[in-house]
Amino acid sequence: MTARLGGANDVYALAERSDPARRPVPRIDCGIADYLLAHHRGLHSYLEDMGYAHEGAESPGGHPWGYWNEHVRETLSLCGRVLGLERA
Repeated sequence: MTARLGGANDVYALAERSDPARRPVPRIDCGIADYLLAHHRGLHSYLEDMGYAHEGAESPGGHPWGYWNEHVRETLSLCGRVLGLERA
């Protein structure tokens, strides 16, 4: 499923327009019981097909704050790796 919203903040359009040499490395994460799972999988597949470096994850859970509170650590860890800030 590809959910294109159009406009300046459409994630698909932003990915297409991005300079491959300067692309950020996004982490997309979704619970397998989340109502947005099909959209998550569509975006992940789209990014893979275009060769856009990213990290995609699916874990048990839905869309409540508890899920995000638990998984935000993984996103921050990716930021640290990409920026070269990981601790030894």
